[in-house]
Amino acid sequence: TGTGISDILDFLVLPGFEERFFQAVCAWLDKNPRLWDVIDLHDLPSGSRTPTAFTGKGWRSICRDQNMNYYRPLPPSWDEYLQEFGRKKRHEIRRIERVLSDEHEVLRTVLSKEELAAGMDTLFSLHTNRWQQMGDTGIFCEESRRRFYNRIAELFYDKGWIRLQCIKLDGKLKAVGLCFTCNGKAGYYITGWDASLAGISLGSNLLAFSIKDSIEQGLTEFDFLRGAEDYKSHWTKHVRMTKRLFIYRRDLRSLFGLYAAAAEKRIGYRTRRFIQRNLRRPESHA
Repeated sequence: TGTGISDILDFLVLPGFEERFFQAVCAWLDKNPRLWDVIDLHDLPSGSRTPTAFTGKGWRSICRDQNMNYYRPLPPSWDEYLQEFGRKKRHEIRRIERVLSDEHEVLRTVLSKEELAAGMDTLFSLHTNRWQQMGDTGIFCEESRRRFYNRIAELFYDKGWIRLQCIKLDGKLKAVGLCFTCNGKAGYYITGWDASLAGISLGSNLLAFSIKDSIEQGLTEFDFLRGAEDYKSHWTKHVRMTKRLFIYRRDLRSLFGLYAAAAEKRIGYRTRRFIQRNLRRPESHA
């Protein structure tokens, strides 16, 4: 698995079929040693059983911490959530909410299915504009990617797996956040807000609303997902680590591939691509 736009990665297996699934994967690896050198799995959740599923086989594995993953268990009410902060932080949260109300007519809401397409377009635009101001493109620069997210939004909305949380100022959509909801947990995935209004803490207001909305929905955990961005530590001290799992054999090719994968931050992209191309085995004509 790679990283990129996916924050947390793992095999998708129906409950109750885990043992059969991993047995099948291990059997395939055993029977096809010439088709793989190193398996490199990124950002497995901390509670994943995948690392232990590959131990004790005819190959070796290394599992190590990869990225920080902030999260927050949710109490039954917003007031209880605020009580877990110090007095100064509680005052700051209430202050940034008042600033919006003092200067604008504010509506915090979750978009309906009829508003979903327009809301996603606004998310794309606000997110891209903000990143362009910082000299980057953001993840929505490609049309194919926008189509993908629009399709996911439609499918997930019908299943109750996403909420498009937003803030309207004076009737105009100025901040949008895409939050995944599944199995009693919220995953705060991506946001966009009007960068020209940075002085009124739109991003913090949107995050506060997302947490409050998640509590009102009866969810039990708010997951800030992968990454060690500073703002996350302002809202929680709970942190766990995603895992990176290497599975490899003891032969020279596999060990060389393992080194190349482990050293990816120290070697250039072109060198990595050269290694990857030359590690591929030619197809057998037997």
